[in-house]
Amino acid sequence: MGWRTVEFAALRTSLARAHGRAAETASRTAVALAYAHWEGYVVAASRSLLGYVTGLRLKYGELSDVYLALCLAGRLSQAEGSRRRIRRHIDVVTQLRDANVQAVFPLPNRAIQADGNLKSEKFDDIATRLGLNVEPFELHYNWLDSELLRRRNNIAHGALGYADAQFGQDALERVADLLNRFRTAAQNGVALEVFRRH
Repeated sequence: MGWRTVEFAALRTSLARAHGRAAETASRTAVALAYAHWEGYVVAASRSLLGYVTGLRLKYGELSDVYLALCLAGRLSQAEGSRRRIRRHIDVVTQLRDANVQAVFPLPNRAIQADGNLKSEKFDDIATRLGLNVEPFELHYNWLDSELLRRRNNIAHGALGYADAQFGQDALERVADLLNRFRTAAQNGVALEVFRRH
């Protein structure tokens, strides 16, 4: 989070000092990087959280329903690749029924992916699969999809415009706030042990 905060501050300064074409370029840069940090941080922090939980070496019987479902989804998708699919599925079910077997989690880089664009629907899926509270983000879903992501995609595909200095500043501030909210949600998830069965 530290280097992202520094980069946001540098971009805000550049936007405030820029005029004319330089201001438009700085704003387009701010939009593209605000989105990049949104996707990059959410994915990296989510993978770290899943890696942390995996490292606890919990047993299936200790897991909350959300994390048990995450294990099940990962194991079943692995079983799908087998020629002996039903036998692999049965093995997974047998292991899940034995509460004393150590949980096998999917690899974080497979379980947590933005799939090209971190739309609100995908963000919601990532946060939910980690047992995180999505409520603080729901009011921002429309802005993320219809403003930030739409503008970022137009900029990424070489279209001119789509960002004025005010929107650039707004994007940096809102994304910085959302990243802090996500960090807090992840920290709360660890503190409250949302991965454990209560």
